[in-house]
Amino acid sequence: MKEYVQGGRRQMGTSAGGQYRGPERPTLTEWLIGFIPLPYVGGCILLAAIFSIPGHVLALYLDTWDINVILLEIREVQPWLFIVYLILDVLSLFLVIFAARYMRLQVMKAKADILPLLPRGEETYNKVFGRVSSFWPPLALAAIIVTFVIIPRGLPSGGLFTIIFDSAAIIVFYPMLGTFIWVYFRSTLGLHMLGKESLKLKPYYEDSMLGLLPLGSLSLSLARPFLAVGAIVAVIISLSIPPPNPQTIGLVSSLIVLGVVMFFLPLNGVHRVMLVEQQKARVSVQDQSLRFMERPQAPQSGTPKGTPTMESLLARLTDASTLDITERKVAAISIWPFDTRILRRFGALVASVATGVSGSFVISQLGF
Repeated sequence: MKEYVQGGRRQMGTSAGGQYRGPERPTLTEWLIGFIPLPYVGGCILLAAIFSIPGHVLALYLDTWDINVILLEIREVQPWLFIVYLILDVLSLFLVIFAARYMRLQVMKAKADILPLLPRGEETYNKVFGRVSSFWPPLALAAIIVTFVIIPRGLPSGGLFTIIFDSAAIIVFYPMLGTFIWVYFRSTLGLHMLGKESLKLKPYYEDSMLGLLPLGSLSLSLARPFLAVGAIVAVIISLSIPPPNPQTIGLVSSLIVLGVVMFFLPLNGVHRVMLVEQQKARVSVQDQSLRFMERPQAPQSGTPKGTPTMESLLARLTDASTLDITERKVAAISIWPFDTRILRRFGALVASVATGVSGSFVISQLGF
């Protein structure tokens, strides 16, 4: 743990790749968990348990030393529903805490495939993704959440341990929530910024996606934790008592739609680049086709005028075959950096989220 923390501090003050520092540095969440003498996943689980229902129940018990007080708290909730609440509550916080590291590592994993596309290599990469590891934006987001969401609902109150646990959540968890939000949106913003760079694209006859498939894969990797957290929060809301009202259902639906939009929106700039390249290729192949149709055939000596030679016929056949292949290659140019594998995975992810949320709404409305 000591080496991890010191390493994080050392990286905070270094400059990788010249003027811009890269996302190799740990995020605020990773830096905080580095103080816990547990493996990273273990630290995430511990903090998720502390800041969710188990931590609240433990604080209540330490304040009263009376198990009946805890039973009174949950007496109106069916036992199975309380267990579901507990699991989902811990899982949602775990994903928020763990996802910051996961998304940063996905950005790092894509680096080797993205660098060949960039005109200035690592300098451009660090420019668009380096701020993923920044500390101050997550702290600013945490301050905004606490100021406009938490404080209006009231400051921590109750017994000593309850106040301590609630205060710890404000001091520790909300900066981690801010880190989750920041890393996700800054990573997707980086993808958007790449669309404004003069990317070194592969020729369309070598790759129908012009070498941009790694950007689509990264967008999918970033969408996974966002949709997962949104789905769990939606299920928790849908199982609430009393049942959710139409406004809440609309909010949850909007959250899912936002997750779908954020899969495509960051790559809109790349989409425009691919459209331009597709149009250029179509104009080029149209010019080739016109030249082919207008090119006269050389007549063979001693034959009626206009009769082509065998060599010219073979050459024309070869040109026609080449033109046909070129037209097929141009028709296959993709305008989004996604292949069927990525789209199938994203579709399955969205379908599972929609099914889970819809099922929980049905359960809550039927009163099970």
